[in-house]
Amino acid sequence: MEPLEGLNSHDVRVRYAMEYEYRRGTPPSIAAANINEVYPKAVGESTCYRWWKRWKEEGVNVEDKERPGQPSKIDNEVLTDLIEMNPKFSTKELGDILEVDATTIQRHLKAIGKRYVSSVLVPHDLTPQQMAKRVEVCQQLLSRENSDGFIRHMITGDEKLIYYVNADKRSEWRSPEQLPVGTPRPDFRQQKVMLSVWWDKTGIIHWELLEVGATITAEVYCQQLTRLRDKLFEKRGSLIRYWGVKFQQDNAPSHTAKKTKDLLKEFGWDVVDHPPYSPDIAPSDYYLFRSMRHFLDGKKFKNREEVKMAVQEFFDSQPEEWYSKGIYELPNKWRDVIDLNGDYIIN
Repeated sequence: MEPLEGLNSHDVRVRYAMEYEYRRGTPPSIAAANINEVYPKAVGESTCYRWWKRWKEEGVNVEDKERPGQPSKIDNEVLTDLIEMNPKFSTKELGDILEVDATTIQRHLKAIGKRYVSSVLVPHDLTPQQMAKRVEVCQQLLSRENSDGFIRHMITGDEKLIYYVNADKRSEWRSPEQLPVGTPRPDFRQQKVMLSVWWDKTGIIHWELLEVGATITAEVYCQQLTRLRDKLFEKRGSLIRYWGVKFQQDNAPSHTAKKTKDLLKEFGWDVVDHPPYSPDIAPSDYYLFRSMRHFLDGKKFKNREEVKMAVQEFFDSQPEEWYSKGIYELPNKWRDVIDLNGDYIIN
């Protein structure tokens, strides 16, 4: 017999199954496992623990508690059970299940302390020396920003692999004390293409996709920087003439190669320090690419041209204020690193 799909802990069949396990004296963890064998993902251990506690204190009753005063359209315990069953439910999906509007769902989620957070890639484990270096660099950058406000004239950039098949990694409803869940990196064997992009507080300055299978060497990166310089003269001429380019990049080998350093010196660009292993304080990582990841979730591409169209659509969809916000968040990131004694910012 096929198992019944799509049930949850407010379904009467699951409630009676919990009552049966409770009366048998089954521990909540084992009860949840027994029930989920018949009704897959219908109930979590914490739900069973909560019902076991209630029944022990108040007597067995499979109905939800009655609320004093004006009755609520939905029961917060039912909502909690649903989120436990699937933390990735959207407010619309939860509203459809409980037959209320999304605004009501949002109000109740706030009342029970849930927030919608994204999964994060777990960064490199930092050594004490790297943490100390992060603090040192952030203190220097913050001092400089307080002195001359250089990020107003800063250009930043980075690279990102764009996969042809993108899994749906929607955010999850989590309690305030719960950290975002770790997300495994995509399978490196699947087809992908490298995106390089440079931007500032007003928007995208230049971007390009490498040919499929190509990688960024120092030679390739210098060619890209030359094209970026040409775009700067075209789009940000006053920046070059009056303020000078403040150029921020991470410490990838192609970025720190002697050939690259010599070219940037030739350009006369002021290279902004960036500590190693620090994607949490690189605007492209913590802001641009993070938002792009959500945009790409669930999308599948047949070829490089389709990827190119999607990337252009994403960049075009963001107003100038959006890019400005990402750049001006940077001093707060530096302060957070200092407050955390160099540890990673996880949010």
